[in-house]
Amino acid sequence: MLENISDLRLFIEVARHRQISSAGKALDMSPAVASKRLQRLETSLGQRLFNRTTRQISLTEDGRRVYEQVISILEEIDDLGIQAETVSAETLKGRIRLTSPTSFGLKYVVPCLAEFLHAYPLVKIDLILDDMRFDLLQKSIDLAITIVPLHASNFIVRKLAANKKILVAGKTYVQQYGQPDTIEQLEKHDALILGNYRRWTLVNIHTRRQTTILMRGNFRSNSGEATVAAAKAGLGICIKSLWDVADDLKTGDLVHILPDYLLFDDVDINIVFPTNKHLPLRNRMLLEFLVRELSDLIPA
Repeated sequence: MLENISDLRLFIEVARHRQISSAGKALDMSPAVASKRLQRLETSLGQRLFNRTTRQISLTEDGRRVYEQVISILEEIDDLGIQAETVSAETLKGRIRLTSPTSFGLKYVVPCLAEFLHAYPLVKIDLILDDMRFDLLQKSIDLAITIVPLHASNFIVRKLAANKKILVAGKTYVQQYGQPDTIEQLEKHDALILGNYRRWTLVNIHTRRQTTILMRGNFRSNSGEATVAAAKAGLGICIKSLWDVADDLKTGDLVHILPDYLLFDDVDINIVFPTNKHLPLRNRMLLEFLVRELSDLIPA
């Protein structure tokens, strides 16, 4: 029985990765063993599940029908058979591919992963830190932390927190030029421009009124880290996510400018995964762990 369930999990991984070797790697299984077990499953079912070529593998019509059935079966098994409380360090294993924006990953995700891996040392995590958007299925990503607009409907989304954006300046800049008390005064200050983002829309947190202004300054960069460094050097005022500068605000290296305003931004911090992907227990455990831990860590 357990071998049959294991073969079904292998089938799902092969369908997702479209490669036997990659699917086997995700389950800590050699390509030879994975191929043999896949053939065993096809023989057992009496159906050819995959079209195989020298370059790729794809589901047959029968394979697509079995895929939908197997996902439902495995989800019921996971729900009924092994709840989080009964999972031990010895039973949870396998590889998880997780992606995150670079700065967020370094500040928040890596410390969380350390705690998770200490609890489940047989799990292997591939963390890809990248600020570019890419196809999760094509890159065989299991879970993705995103801070970008989500337009596609083929993802399941779990919200972690709102991505609050604020205005900050270095303490030396404030000492030299003072703090603006109004939006009109803000317009007269030097802005540290990220990319071509000169038009700033501010929202009053009390009235929800929006005001858009055009900012000017003598420093521009394509790097958010560079604008923060410039702010600390006393060059002007920049926009940053609260999660990214919370520590600097606590130490006093940065000063919160116009605290009654947020920058208009309808983007949240989310964890997403494809809707057509069965989540193995290890992925579900990590998902729930990250939702719980990161929701507490991200400053509100």
